[in-house]
Amino acid sequence: MTEDTRPMTSRPPVPARSADGQLLLVMRAALVVLAAAAQLVAGAEIRLRRTCRPARPVVTLGDVAEIWAADAAEAERLAAIDLFPGPLPGQRRFLDVRQLQDLLLLRGVNLVDHRLSGSSQVAIEAAGATRQPSGPTPLPGAVVRRAEERVKTAIARYLEQTAGAQPWMVEVQLTAGQAELIAAGRDVQVQRGGTEPWTGSQQFRLAVRTDEAVAEIVVEAQVRLPPSVVVAAVSLPRDAIIRPGDLRFERIASLASREQAVLSPQQLIGKQTVRSIPAGTVIRADAVREPLLVRRNQVLTVRVAVGGVRVTTTARAREDGSLGDLIAVESPERRRYFARVTGAQEVEVPLGPERRTGEWPQRARRSVSFVR
Repeated sequence: MTEDTRPMTSRPPVPARSADGQLLLVMRAALVVLAAAAQLVAGAEIRLRRTCRPARPVVTLGDVAEIWAADAAEAERLAAIDLFPGPLPGQRRFLDVRQLQDLLLLRGVNLVDHRLSGSSQVAIEAAGATRQPSGPTPLPGAVVRRAEERVKTAIARYLEQTAGAQPWMVEVQLTAGQAELIAAGRDVQVQRGGTEPWTGSQQFRLAVRTDEAVAEIVVEAQVRLPPSVVVAAVSLPRDAIIRPGDLRFERIASLASREQAVLSPQQLIGKQTVRSIPAGTVIRADAVREPLLVRRNQVLTVRVAVGGVRVTTTARAREDGSLGDLIAVESPERRRYFARVTGAQEVEVPLGPERRTGEWPQRARRSVSFVR
């Protein structure tokens, strides 16, 4: 049995950390913590005010916000940043958070290091401006108009329910207090008011519901109805002759629809439509004409009266015509002249200044009769 004489091998021993090495690691970790803390300390909180009145013509960051920072010098530096010129005397300017962020970025402020808080919007008054104690600030005209529209809508709805579905036209003029109350109200309803015939000057009691309570006010209103106009009771095709049963009256609130509208059925009965008219449509004066007595290409009887002689001939119509219209006609010899429509497929050649051509119906000599 032989003895193994190979030398035994082992791993080199791991040197133990010295106390100096451990101290170095601790110091490195402390430096990292201190650097992070310094980063936090260097940042500031910029708390926006609700209102401000700068002392100088130029608005600074310190005017619009309170600045909290551990470093007093940093807080002063931030507060001294100029933003924009202040508003003119008697005017106000508003600044929101997004606008402030854009202004600070343009001036090289790193917003990552700071935090914005406080109001979402700052109202900036003119430098040195003082409040006028003479009375309440008048409401903007747009606010008053919106309040009046709410009242007019409420009164019109009340009249539709009380006096019948009609296109009621209401005009109101609110006091400043009434307009302010209605502008702040969540709901406006008419409780009572108005008397027959429901038009003219009327009084209405309104209930205005706000977040706190329900207030009652009395308003004066001028109420009227638009005039009745004639509308088509049924759909009328083109070239239809209008009969009494085709028409009815209706009140139309729209001013544009009432323009050129016909107010009397007698102006339409017996007339002919120039285009199709749907039922319920306001019939305008230009939508009708006298019925066509002559159609294009029809053979017409042409009459000419000269002294005691009446000449009769024929011609072909070159255009449509109603009673009294002056239309172009063509003789069998292809000569054109003008004649006035006097009846169904009948025309008469005008004499004197009314004639619009020197042509004369040559074939007129074929039929001559004497007027006794």
